[in-house]
Amino acid sequence: MKTWRWIYCIALLVSMLIFHAVDGYCTEKTPEQLVHDFYQWYFAKNSGSDMAERRDEIHKYVARMLVDDVRKDTSGIYYFTKVGSYGAWWDGAATEVKKAVEIGGGVFMVPVEFVLERERRNVVALVKRYGGALKIFKVMDVYPFM
Repeated sequence: MKTWRWIYCIALLVSMLIFHAVDGYCTEKTPEQLVHDFYQWYFAKNSGSDMAERRDEIHKYVARMLVDDVRKDTSGIYYFTKVGSYGAWWDGAATEVKKAVEIGGGVFMVPVEFVLERERRNVVALVKRYGGALKIFKVMDVYPFM
């Protein structure tokens, strides 16, 4: 009888672990979480000539079409932070992601503020679903509106 009790307890424990793992795996990120995770990754990986835009991991966060366009760009502007040649100065910036606003058609506007000492830079990331996953498909500078 004790053997059956142990088997039952082990089976129950395994099933609980499996359901918990599946539940965690299926939990979808919010647009804010996606943008926050992207910029955490971006600033960690963007160093010198090894720009984050050139890494394949970027596809986890950003729509393929945008990545292709950014990689072709020769303007000298860091697309995801909207800063020029002094972009490396912003690598230590704190990223403050604000509350997303759904604007229709499954598109979310996510305001982002980069803070580095007394300097501030603001952008808006546009996010929508591609192939079942949320991705950033555009980043806009808000400087003209401030």
